[in-house]
Amino acid sequence: MKLFIELIKFLRYPKDEQYEISFRQKLRIFGILLLFEIAILCFLVYPIYEFVDYITPLRESAVFEDYTLITSILMLVLLVPLIEEFFFRYILRYSGLVAIIVSRESWDKIFPYLVYILSLSFGIVHASNYDNNDTIYYIFIPFLFLSQITGGLIISFIRVKLNFWWGVLFHSSWNLLFVILFPLIVSLFDKPFVQEDNRYSLVIEEVPFFKSNNPKILQIKNQNDTIYLISLKQQSFQSVLDTLYGKGSYYTDPILINLSLQSEKGILKNELLNVIKDEYDIISLETLKKIK
Repeated sequence: MKLFIELIKFLRYPKDEQYEISFRQKLRIFGILLLFEIAILCFLVYPIYEFVDYITPLRESAVFEDYTLITSILMLVLLVPLIEEFFFRYILRYSGLVAIIVSRESWDKIFPYLVYILSLSFGIVHASNYDNNDTIYYIFIPFLFLSQITGGLIISFIRVKLNFWWGVLFHSSWNLLFVILFPLIVSLFDKPFVQEDNRYSLVIEEVPFFKSNNPKILQIKNQNDTIYLISLKQQSFQSVLDTLYGKGSYYTDPILINLSLQSEKGILKNELLNVIKDEYDIISLETLKKIK
């Protein structure tokens, strides 16, 4: 309880005051705040995300879709947290160059604004996580990136009260949980989407990470609007829609999939699209235009 009172005091008016406590005490604070941030995500941020996605379907950026597990760990768990913490929170202590060029009195006055501005900037920078460019999306940006903003404030607290490297560890642990471990765990329990009748057989399997030792395969046999065969390995779902229906006609989440479709008599493109829509969120360009 004492920790949350101190956190609230810091958030109301940040002060550059570091704890003089043991490693064990620091580890306890780290664990409690990590669980607290997870609770914020589950009970506040995720419902907001679902609400925004309902109003203006969110299109996640495809920047990381070809990352392997190793690449994801190196980039998103080790390198990116270190770089972002350096740019957004390393300065948040009165030491080094800061102590040389700024008086302590001036520092204490500007420090709260610095914490707020850097935390807000940290959240806004993550707007590149999505490819949306409609007006409604920009209106909801402060709510959509509430997780990054609150996370930025909590890491600022950790950086000031503990030290810079505890902040990096918090950031890395967050990415490890939700960028690496969560997709891997979901993939263990996620069953392939299977649809079969006397005309066709369709199997779609989501792939959590790109595997560099496996080939990317894109094979489609079709005639006019009828499809007879699709064989995909490690392909972006979005690229499949672009190939079948024309680039920009439909949008979906940038997930990697393995897809197998076999049909001797063939299946119409529109019929296949309706089948896939039963399992995946796919939005048309016309719908996006109406939202704008």
